Order: sequence, then C-alpha cells, then structure tokens
Amino acid sequence: MCSTQVESAPKTERLFFALWPSDAVRQALRRHCKALLRHSGGRPVAPENWHITLAFLGTVEATQRACAEQVAAGIHLPPFALRLDHVGHWARPQVLWIGASDTPDTLRSLADRLAQGSRDCGLALDKRPFVNHLTLKRKVDRPPAKLDIKPVDWAVTDFVLVRSRTLPEGVQYTVVNRWPLT
Repeated sequence: MCSTQVESAPKTERLFFALWPSDAVRQALRRHCKALLRHSGGRPVAPENWHITLAFLGTVEATQRACAEQVAAGIHLPPFALRLDHVGHWARPQVLWIGASDTPDTLRSLADRLAQGSRDCGLALDKRPFVNHLTLKRKVDRPPAKLDIKPVDWAVTDFVLVRSRTLPEGVQYTVVNRWPLT
C-alpha cells in the first residue's frame, strides 16, 4: 500500500499596520461627517472598520509577521495630535475619505519606519508615498458638492497590527497587536 503525504501550505494572513481610532474619535467622526455621508453616493465603510493605514503588508507568513512585529516593537516615537480636517475624493478608486491637511512629522516617520522595516522582512509593499486618510465610503462616482466638515481632533497614543478577512457579509478587521507611542 502506498501512502501519499500532502504538505500543507504555510499559514498566511492579510495584515496591515494602522492608526485605530478610539470609540470617542469614531463617534465624533460619525457626528461631524453625517451630512457628508448622507449626501454622497457609494457604499459606506462600517465605522468599526475606520482606520488610517500606515503600511499594508498584504499576505504574510508567520515568520514575516514575527519580523514585522519586531520592527514595530523597536519603534519609539512620541504620541501626537492629528486633526482630521480635510475631505477628499479619489476618482479612480472611487473613494471618499477624510484626513489631516497637515501630516505631523511623527506620523510620517511612523509610516516610513514601518514600511521600510516591513520591506526588510521580505514583504513587497506599495512604493507610493504615504497619504494619511481614513476611508469613509467606497464606490463614490463623484464627490458631494460640499466637502467641508468640522475638524475632528485625535490624540494618537498607539498604533496597531490588523488582520483583514473577507467574509460573505463583508470585510472584517481584527486588531491582533498594539504598540504604545511613548
């Protein structure tokens, strides 16, 4: 009798580093963006999925995840204030978003360090420059006529690693690790 051994593929997961808003920031965004969201077409992103991507890692094996987590643990930057005061629309991906008109140096440094460190772990990240943005809606053909909102202030005290899973009911994001800014 001959037995065949099937080698299982390495376990992978889709991951990204992000700024993850507190419940208070999410509530403020809901209040301040209510009219904007109501008067634009498209498909809203669930508020529990709102975040600012720092570095999208893609499909990651366990050893790459461990390496990326070591990179994150080695980053020591101070907390910073982020003022979400600018609404934008990208026509090609059809995304309506909110971001900070002034990107703090600490935020740019955090995104750059995570991206470079992840590349050093063997991950092929997008080479486009970091743009701080929080996606509010997808499949927005054209922006609403009025794009101004009352600013939302966010005291950023940490960053996270998030697992992304596509399920029949939609995308599910789960925070799998967190690092404080000190």
